[in-house]
Order: sequence, then structure tokens, then C-alpha cells
Amino acid sequence: MATDQPAELPTPGFLLAFLMLGHFSWDTHFMQFHKELFFELASLGCPGLWVDERPRLRLDRAAWLRAFPNGEVIRERHSHRLVPWSVSKLRLGHRFHLPDVMVARQITRTLEALNIRRPVIFVYTPQELGVAKRVDHALSVYWTGDEVIMWGHDQLLEYVDIILAVSPRALEHHRSLYPDKTWQVSTGVAHRMFDTIPGAAVPAELRHIPRPIAGYSGSLNLARIDAQLLRSVVDGLPAISFALVGPQSGDLRGVLADCKNVHFIAAQPYERVPEFLSAFDCGIVPYRLTEFNLGSNPLKVHEYLAAGLPVVSTPLPSLAVYDSLVRVAATPEEFIQGVEKAVLEREDKDGIAQRRSAADEYSTDKIAARILSIVERHIARTNAMQ
Repeated sequence: MATDQPAELPTPGFLLAFLMLGHFSWDTHFMQFHKELFFELASLGCPGLWVDERPRLRLDRAAWLRAFPNGEVIRERHSHRLVPWSVSKLRLGHRFHLPDVMVARQITRTLEALNIRRPVIFVYTPQELGVAKRVDHALSVYWTGDEVIMWGHDQLLEYVDIILAVSPRALEHHRSLYPDKTWQVSTGVAHRMFDTIPGAAVPAELRHIPRPIAGYSGSLNLARIDAQLLRSVVDGLPAISFALVGPQSGDLRGVLADCKNVHFIAAQPYERVPEFLSAFDCGIVPYRLTEFNLGSNPLKVHEYLAAGLPVVSTPLPSLAVYDSLVRVAATPEEFIQGVEKAVLEREDKDGIAQRRSAADEYSTDKIAARILSIVERHIARTNAMQ
């Protein structure tokens, strides 16, 4: 914990506990990797508490009332989740501290009830820094998201003990500011979720769609997806179906409205993602080359490869680790050629094995072990300096 006095730290090998200030809803798709990692840490003997998004009265009255006044504690596998209660920070303003004080007190009471003392605290957004400062902890860790600078970002970077950069671009940026406390730790997948894919039944939502299918799973957000690129690819491959699975933001449906080979499927629970990927013949990542995307490490790529799928993507720096296993396409013509070749490789057993093996290097169990190594290394270095 960053304070004026040296923090009392456990010795390496001490049983570490983790507190995750999730900030987003437990069911948010892009937080599922972190949720699985939370469970993985618990399986390694590290008890933990996940703090969920704060319910808002006007959006979810039932959840808000269940959490009143001391928060709702929910058992999740071998760990616990706290749904905190507070008055609205949106109404009171970012500089009004009462909501953070209320949540911090609920967290402290819950940690005491669970017999968790001075955990390693994970912060995912600057909005939770006010809470982190008010909960006693041994170390603080900021895990960057895609390269987005938010209000309070500088204060968060200064405060935390460890920065985990999610992508090469995020690593370069944060290491230039804080070289001694920045590490790269990629996103990944719980590999076991994809072990049942061989022989899986085709989801009912996809049974009417002619194969081959080039599939996309994730947020259908026009800020991320290059709609004109995707339109060119769809028009250039009329014999291939395109299944787009996920929540929509923006008018992507309007851009592709007259394309008979495009099929939109509503957002699905994360547990069903492997089921849908099993029916794809290749996975696509038609991202725009914005600063946001160039700093990203798309979870969907790890999911595609864990499912054994050939992948075609626009050029993102984070994909370099997969070398030849991901076809990189910088133009519509290259993307069309990539998809044409990729769908023909779906049943290649050697290719499937190579892709799954590559994804396994970024499985949650290995990432959890890396995080423990980084934390213990920091503890050892700090204790040696005291």
C-alpha cells in the first residue's frame, strides 16, 4: 500500500488473499477473464473477495434493496462476492467521498467476517481508488484495460504498488512512467471451458445458418468494429455466412441490413461462448486501427484459439505472440483472402492442436501463477529494502 510509512508486508510463501474491486457487473462479458482468474487464485489456496458493481436504484431497484444497508454477500464457488450498497456517486459527483466511505466500510466488515486480513487489492479503474485507499491492504495492483486514460488515472498510477499492463502498447506506455513496478500480464481463458467443444451440438440459434460460418463473438460496437471493412468482406464472400454474436452498440445492423449472408445473434451468457464457437469455421476480429484498439488485447482471440478456430484479424500489436496462428489482414482484400483460407482449415486436426496449445500458454491457471510470482517478488524486494 502506498503510504508515507513502510508497509508491513507478508514474507514470501505467506498465504496471500486477494480483494478484487471489480467495478463492473459480475456478468459483464469483458470481466469474465478476471472472474475466472479470481476463481483460479482461490483454487491455489488464496482466499478472496470480489466487490461487484454498485447497484443503482433507478436501474435495478431489487438489487439495490437487497444490498441495503450493509451490502449483499454471495457465495461463488470457493470464494465470495460482495454487492455493495451506497448512495449514487453519479448524483453527488466524483469529488464527494461518502459513497466510497460507505463501500469501504462494507468491504472491511466482510473481510473481517471472512477472516481475511490485509489482502492484495486489485483495482481496475480510477473510480475505485477512493475505496482502495480506505481498505487496509498489503499491496495494491492496477490491471490496465485497453489503452484508455480516464479521470484520476495519474493518481491511480502513482498510488499503486504494481501495474499489470494488458498489452504491448500499454506496457510501453506505463513502463516509460513507472519502469520498476510495471509488468505485462496478458488476458487469457479458462482452458477447461473449451475442452468439451469436440462433438458439441450446434446451438439452436445457428442451426438455420448455412456453413461455412465466419463468426464474431463479443461487443458489436462501432467504436471498435470497422464497419466498412466488414461490409466489404461480407460483400466479397457471398458463399460464406457471417454470424455476429453479442450486444450491439451503434448501427452496425444498419450498415449490413441488406446483406443476406449476415446473421445477428443476441448477447449470450459467457458460459455459452464455447458452444457458439464450436459451430464457427473461423473467428474474425475486424477491428478499427484506433489508439483504443491498438492498445487492446482482445479476449476473443484467446477464446477463438482455445476453441481450435483459425483466426483472421486486422493488425493489432498484441497478436504478435501468436505469430503465424493468426492471419493478419490490413486491407479488405487481405481479409477476404484470409477468411477464404481459414474456413478450409477448420477440420485440420494438427492445426486445431497447435491453436489450442498456443492458447493454453495464456490459460488462467498460468496467468494466476505469474501474478503470484510478481506479487511475491515485489514482497521480497520491498522486505529486503526495509
